[in-house]
Amino acid sequence: MLLKSHWESHLCNACHSTSATRTDASLPSYQSVQLTILKYRDLWRAIDPNHFCSSGLDVLENRATAIGHLQLGLNLLANANADVYLHTVRFPTASPPIHHEKRIVNKTGVYILVISNCGDFREAMVEGTIVVKNAYGFLPGNEYHKLPFYGWFALAYVGLAVIWMSLSIRWWKELFNIQNCIAAVIMLGLFEAFMWYVFYKTWNGQGVRGKTVFILATLLTVVKAAFSYMLVLVAALGWGVTKPFLDRPLVLKIVVLCFFHIVLNFIRETVLSFRHSHTLPLAFVLLCLLPVSLINGPIFYWVFTALSSLMETLKEHGQTEKLMPFRRLWAFLIWTLGAQC
Repeated sequence: MLLKSHWESHLCNACHSTSATRTDASLPSYQSVQLTILKYRDLWRAIDPNHFCSSGLDVLENRATAIGHLQLGLNLLANANADVYLHTVRFPTASPPIHHEKRIVNKTGVYILVISNCGDFREAMVEGTIVVKNAYGFLPGNEYHKLPFYGWFALAYVGLAVIWMSLSIRWWKELFNIQNCIAAVIMLGLFEAFMWYVFYKTWNGQGVRGKTVFILATLLTVVKAAFSYMLVLVAALGWGVTKPFLDRPLVLKIVVLCFFHIVLNFIRETVLSFRHSHTLPLAFVLLCLLPVSLINGPIFYWVFTALSSLMETLKEHGQTEKLMPFRRLWAFLIWTLGAQC
């Protein structure tokens, strides 16, 4: 759990016996099942790996308050600044109580949840919920900044869409197909930003990642990226400038390239999103990132070679007005690659 603000943890759990001889009603005083939240960096400072549970000797020597508890040390538990929070999970009686505790943690950091049983009873199961909520909602600290970002990003796309639509209406008789494609990319960006905002807003308010919204938002992200790359590529190939139509085999190559880019990029974005929550191995993450990098290289090479050929053709025919925007596009692409490096 990565926490970057004041947050609250709500614990609601209970033990249930699965033994035929020792029922829940016979275990009201069993207090050895515990949940502990503490800072990850303090885990092995707080817990001795060779002595997890407290014994009678620990109680006699004032190192513990009871037998069969997780051995954390009285000085650590008594220290208000130690950031260690302990909750005992109880067996319900005839009238099952609701074990609900509210703990407030004030310091930022990476925390770990530990469940322990230091008693002699093993035939039981623990059920319940553990809810961690920041002061601003359920979003992890490393994800919260994306909520306002996509909100403003959506507004920026709305403004861009209004401007492009106004210009398109004014010059509708002179529009090329490629300009209509630019409008489509703008709309994809608008829907993408809106869906990500809804995703993070719902996650922050309910504490649950919406699967459907996540899939739609991720799909819009990768489709917009692929269409943007292909739009630059067809522009570099001269579509709408020197060629009214592209050859069918060439269009087929672009469609296949676009399809693989969408699939591989979707896998990449999904893995990156869940790499922390599911503790994915680094080797697996890198394996999912590599194909997208390998496919981007040929796309960039194709764009630059096609754009260079197109500029040479326009220069030979003396079409300086058409040449100027492609020179700017060339400079912009060079700047973009330099910024990424």
